[in-house]
Amino acid sequence: MRSFWNWCSFALAVLASSVIGEEGLSMRVIAEMSEVVEGDPIEVDVAGSLVAVASDVELRLIDISDPEVPVLRGTLAIETPIDLATNGSVVAFITEGRSLHLVDVRQPDHPRLATVLEPEPFGPTDHLEYESVDFDERGLLYVVRNFDYRGYYGRLHVYNVDAPDGPQEIGVGTTGFALGKVAVSGDRAFASGLFLSSDWTMGINLWAIFDISSPGSPEFCTRIDWAG
Repeated sequence: MRSFWNWCSFALAVLASSVIGEEGLSMRVIAEMSEVVEGDPIEVDVAGSLVAVASDVELRLIDISDPEVPVLRGTLAIETPIDLATNGSVVAFITEGRSLHLVDVRQPDHPRLATVLEPEPFGPTDHLEYESVDFDERGLLYVVRNFDYRGYYGRLHVYNVDAPDGPQEIGVGTTGFALGKVAVSGDRAFASGLFLSSDWTMGINLWAIFDISSPGSPEFCTRIDWAG
């Protein structure tokens, strides 16, 4: 049976410039785009005038060059994503099966799947799995990878995806704990994390911070532990 979301309109709201005054932050919706989305909307990201929206069955590309008149440009059938990011030329997403997919969107009317990177075996039982993605201002792709779900020694991998059919890994930063969602800002990458005791009975939630000023040599700087 088709889900509730299949029959609902997906609304893309484009916000005008925010104004901060005595009454605080105010925002104004200047356009709304309604489209029937196949499947359940899960992930969204924006780069320049391109919006990438993913459901559990398809990727949609929306052009907001004129923010008052957003235009659907292209669609592509995909596997269910757990994380997604775009730099305007490439959409990267990770599936429930922990593989990394790169979609060439340089021609947004005709997006195409360029590369699929599967989890790599690591030892007799573990796999080095893909966990989260984000892009920096240079268009470089940052990917968190872990050893299975137990994830000791989470890693931050940096890829040049100028040629999405042949992504080039240019750097790796390592830690001694599992990593989760990654976000990049300026010359820093931030990732949620979890440190597990050797007997797997206790875990510490944390933030991991990487220096990515030299993307070929991402360096783990520090971790910030937090309760909860």
